[in-house]
Amino acid sequence: MQFNSKSALQPLLGSVDGLVRFKGCYLLKSIEERVLIGTFTTRVAVLSDVENIGELEVRLLGNNFGTLVALQNEYLQVEVAFKRVKTNSFFYLAWYETLGSSTVEGIGQRIKQLSEKSVREDAVLLDQRISAIRSPYLRDYCVNLSNMLPDKMSSIAWNSLISNLEHQSEEAVCIQLTMLMCKGDIFRCGYFLNLLPDKRPYRTWELSLLGD
Repeated sequence: MQFNSKSALQPLLGSVDGLVRFKGCYLLKSIEERVLIGTFTTRVAVLSDVENIGELEVRLLGNNFGTLVALQNEYLQVEVAFKRVKTNSFFYLAWYETLGSSTVEGIGQRIKQLSEKSVREDAVLLDQRISAIRSPYLRDYCVNLSNMLPDKMSSIAWNSLISNLEHQSEEAVCIQLTMLMCKGDIFRCGYFLNLLPDKRPYRTWELSLLGD
Protein backbone atom coordinates (compact mmCIF):
# COMPACT_ATOMS: atom_id res chain seq x y z
CA MET A 1 0.00 0.00 0.00
CA GLN A 2 1.41 3.37 -0.98
CA PHE A 3 1.48 6.25 1.48
CA ASN A 4 1.35 9.99 0.91
CA SER A 5 -0.37 13.04 2.37
CA LYS A 6 -3.44 13.01 0.13
CA SER A 7 -6.95 13.17 1.54
CA ALA A 8 -10.27 12.88 -0.27
CA LEU A 9 -14.00 13.38 0.09
CA GLN A 10 -16.29 10.50 -0.96
CA PRO A 11 -13.75 8.47 -2.97
CA LEU A 12 -14.69 5.07 -4.37
CA LEU A 13 -13.43 2.44 -1.96
CA GLY A 14 -11.53 0.74 -4.75
CA SER A 15 -9.54 3.96 -5.26
CA VAL A 16 -8.34 4.80 -1.74
CA ASP A 17 -4.86 3.27 -2.00
CA GLY A 18 -2.38 6.08 -1.31
CA LEU A 19 -4.76 8.20 0.74
CA VAL A 20 -3.83 9.09 4.30
CA ARG A 21 -7.40 10.07 5.24
CA PHE A 22 -10.84 10.27 3.63
CA LYS A 23 -14.43 11.07 4.55
CA GLY A 24 -17.74 10.07 3.04
CA CYS A 25 -21.05 8.27 3.26
CA TYR A 26 -20.80 4.48 3.07
CA LEU A 27 -22.87 1.42 3.89
CA LEU A 28 -21.76 -0.53 6.96
CA LYS A 29 -22.17 -4.06 5.63
CA SER A 30 -20.90 -5.97 8.66
CA ILE A 31 -18.69 -6.10 11.72
CA GLU A 32 -16.31 -9.04 11.62
CA GLU A 33 -13.32 -10.47 13.47
CA ARG A 34 -9.95 -11.16 11.84
CA VAL A 35 -7.03 -13.24 13.11
CA LEU A 36 -3.78 -11.32 12.63
CA ILE A 37 -0.91 -13.20 14.29
CA GLY A 38 -1.33 -16.42 16.24
CA THR A 39 -4.33 -15.93 18.48
CA PHE A 40 -4.33 -12.13 18.25
CA THR A 41 -7.56 -10.89 16.69
CA THR A 42 -8.97 -7.54 15.66
CA ARG A 43 -12.41 -6.32 14.73
CA VAL A 44 -13.03 -4.77 11.33
CA ALA A 45 -15.92 -2.86 9.82
CA VAL A 46 -16.69 -3.84 6.24
CA LEU A 47 -17.75 -0.71 4.34
CA SER A 48 -19.36 -0.57 0.91
CA ASP A 49 -19.81 2.22 -1.61
CA VAL A 50 -23.29 3.72 -1.78
CA GLU A 51 -23.91 1.81 -5.01
CA ASN A 52 -22.21 -1.38 -3.76
CA ILE A 53 -19.36 -1.05 -6.27
CA GLY A 54 -16.47 -1.80 -3.93
CA GLU A 55 -15.70 -2.74 -0.34
CA LEU A 56 -13.04 -1.89 2.21
CA GLU A 57 -12.18 -3.38 5.59
CA VAL A 58 -11.23 -0.82 8.25
CA ARG A 59 -10.00 -1.76 11.69
CA LEU A 60 -11.85 -0.81 14.85
CA LEU A 61 -9.19 0.18 17.35
CA GLY A 62 -9.79 -0.17 21.08
CA ASN A 63 -13.32 -0.46 22.44
CA ASN A 64 -14.61 2.82 21.07
CA PHE A 65 -16.98 1.44 18.45
CA GLY A 66 -18.91 -1.32 20.20
CA THR A 67 -22.24 0.26 19.24
CA LEU A 68 -21.52 -0.25 15.53
CA VAL A 69 -22.84 -3.81 15.64
CA ALA A 70 -26.38 -2.45 15.93
CA LEU A 71 -25.83 -0.23 12.87
CA GLN A 72 -25.01 -2.96 10.37
CA ASN A 73 -26.73 -2.50 6.97
CA GLU A 74 -27.13 1.23 7.64
CA TYR A 75 -25.49 4.21 5.94
CA LEU A 76 -22.95 6.10 8.02
CA GLN A 77 -20.93 9.25 7.60
CA VAL A 78 -17.35 8.14 8.37
CA GLU A 79 -13.79 9.35 8.51
CA VAL A 80 -11.15 6.73 7.78
CA ALA A 81 -7.41 7.15 8.33
CA PHE A 82 -4.29 5.27 7.29
CA LYS A 83 -1.82 3.90 9.83
CA ARG A 84 1.58 2.27 9.42
CA VAL A 85 3.07 0.19 12.26
CA LYS A 86 6.57 -1.12 11.45
CA THR A 87 6.06 -3.22 8.30
CA ASN A 88 2.29 -3.41 8.65
CA SER A 89 -0.21 -0.86 7.36
CA PHE A 90 -3.99 -0.60 7.43
CA PHE A 91 -6.98 1.72 7.38
CA TYR A 92 -8.88 2.34 10.61
CA LEU A 93 -12.13 4.04 11.53
CA ALA A 94 -11.37 7.41 13.11
CA TRP A 95 -14.93 8.74 13.46
CA TYR A 96 -18.52 8.08 12.41
CA GLU A 97 -22.06 9.37 12.81
CA THR A 98 -25.43 8.03 11.78
CA LEU A 99 -27.50 9.57 9.01
CA GLY A 100 -31.09 10.69 9.06
CA SER A 101 -33.51 9.45 6.42
CA SER A 102 -33.40 12.83 4.65
CA THR A 103 -29.66 12.46 4.06
CA VAL A 104 -30.04 9.01 2.56
CA GLU A 105 -32.85 10.28 0.32
CA GLY A 106 -30.55 13.09 -0.78
CA ILE A 107 -27.97 10.56 -1.90
CA GLY A 108 -30.61 8.81 -3.97
CA GLN A 109 -31.60 12.10 -5.59
CA ARG A 110 -28.00 12.80 -6.51
CA ILE A 111 -27.76 9.43 -8.24
CA LYS A 112 -30.90 10.15 -10.28
CA GLN A 113 -29.74 13.62 -11.30
CA LEU A 114 -26.77 12.31 -13.26
CA SER A 115 -28.24 11.73 -16.72
CA GLU A 116 -27.52 9.12 -19.35
CA LYS A 117 -26.03 11.92 -21.46
CA SER A 118 -23.42 12.52 -18.75
CA VAL A 119 -22.58 8.81 -18.72
CA ARG A 120 -22.07 8.82 -22.49
CA GLU A 121 -19.85 11.89 -22.28
CA ASP A 122 -17.73 10.23 -19.61
CA ALA A 123 -17.43 7.12 -21.78
CA VAL A 124 -16.06 9.27 -24.63
CA LEU A 125 -13.46 10.77 -22.29
CA LEU A 126 -12.48 7.30 -21.15
CA ASP A 127 -12.07 6.16 -24.77
CA GLN A 128 -9.84 9.16 -25.44
CA ARG A 129 -7.65 8.35 -22.43
CA ILE A 130 -7.34 4.71 -23.48
CA SER A 131 -6.51 5.69 -27.08
CA ALA A 132 -3.52 7.66 -25.74
CA ILE A 133 -1.96 4.52 -24.19
CA ARG A 134 1.22 3.80 -26.11
CA SER A 135 1.54 0.09 -25.35
CA PRO A 136 -0.64 -1.84 -27.84
CA TYR A 137 -1.07 -4.70 -25.34
CA LEU A 138 -2.34 -2.41 -22.60
CA ARG A 139 -4.45 -0.36 -25.00
CA ASP A 140 -6.28 -3.40 -26.38
CA TYR A 141 -6.72 -4.80 -22.87
CA CYS A 142 -8.20 -1.53 -21.59
CA VAL A 143 -10.50 -1.27 -24.61
CA ASN A 144 -11.90 -4.71 -23.80
CA LEU A 145 -12.42 -3.71 -20.17
CA SER A 146 -14.09 -0.43 -21.08
CA ASN A 147 -16.57 -2.34 -23.26
CA MET A 148 -17.46 -4.61 -20.33
CA LEU A 149 -17.78 -2.04 -17.55
CA PRO A 150 -20.76 0.19 -18.54
CA ASP A 151 -23.32 -2.48 -17.67
CA LYS A 152 -21.75 -2.88 -14.21
CA MET A 153 -21.29 0.78 -13.31
CA SER A 154 -23.61 3.64 -12.44
CA SER A 155 -23.32 7.26 -13.51
CA ILE A 156 -21.62 8.25 -10.25
CA ALA A 157 -19.04 5.49 -10.71
CA TRP A 158 -18.37 6.61 -14.30
CA ASN A 159 -17.92 10.20 -13.19
CA SER A 160 -15.50 9.19 -10.44
CA LEU A 161 -13.61 6.92 -12.83
CA ILE A 162 -12.99 9.71 -15.35
CA SER A 163 -11.84 12.21 -12.74
CA ASN A 164 -9.39 9.63 -11.35
CA LEU A 165 -7.92 8.49 -14.66
CA GLU A 166 -7.40 11.82 -16.39
CA HIS A 167 -3.85 12.43 -15.13
CA GLN A 168 -2.79 8.89 -14.26
CA SER A 169 -0.14 6.82 -16.01
CA GLU A 170 -1.17 4.12 -18.46
CA GLU A 171 -0.20 1.46 -15.92
CA ALA A 172 -2.49 3.10 -13.35
CA VAL A 173 -5.34 3.27 -15.88
CA CYS A 174 -4.94 -0.43 -16.55
CA ILE A 175 -4.92 -1.26 -12.82
CA GLN A 176 -7.93 0.95 -12.07
CA LEU A 177 -10.05 -0.65 -14.80
CA THR A 178 -9.00 -4.14 -13.71
CA MET A 179 -9.92 -3.41 -10.09
CA LEU A 180 -13.35 -2.19 -11.20
CA MET A 181 -13.89 -5.31 -13.30
CA CYS A 182 -12.85 -7.50 -10.34
CA LYS A 183 -14.90 -5.41 -7.88
CA GLY A 184 -11.86 -4.82 -5.68
CA ASP A 185 -10.89 -8.51 -5.40
CA ILE A 186 -7.07 -8.30 -5.22
CA PHE A 187 -6.57 -11.98 -6.04
CA ARG A 188 -8.56 -11.78 -9.27
CA CYS A 189 -6.95 -8.45 -10.09
CA GLY A 190 -3.46 -9.90 -9.70
CA TYR A 191 -4.42 -12.92 -11.81
CA PHE A 192 -5.58 -10.85 -14.77
CA LEU A 193 -2.72 -8.34 -14.59
CA ASN A 194 -0.17 -11.17 -14.50
CA LEU A 195 -1.61 -12.57 -17.74
CA LEU A 196 -0.60 -9.43 -19.64
CA PRO A 197 2.54 -9.69 -21.81
CA ASP A 198 3.42 -6.18 -20.62
CA LYS A 199 4.26 -6.72 -16.93
CA ARG A 200 4.50 -3.05 -15.91
CA PRO A 201 0.94 -2.85 -14.54
CA TYR A 202 1.42 -6.04 -12.52
CA ARG A 203 4.71 -4.78 -11.03
CA THR A 204 3.16 -1.40 -10.20
CA TRP A 205 0.12 -3.07 -8.62
CA GLU A 206 2.31 -5.49 -6.63
CA LEU A 207 4.50 -2.64 -5.36
CA SER A 208 1.40 -0.72 -4.21
CA LEU A 209 0.38 -3.71 -2.08
CA LEU A 210 3.83 -4.24 -0.59
CA GLY A 211 4.39 -0.56 0.16
CA ASP A 212 7.60 1.40 -0.08
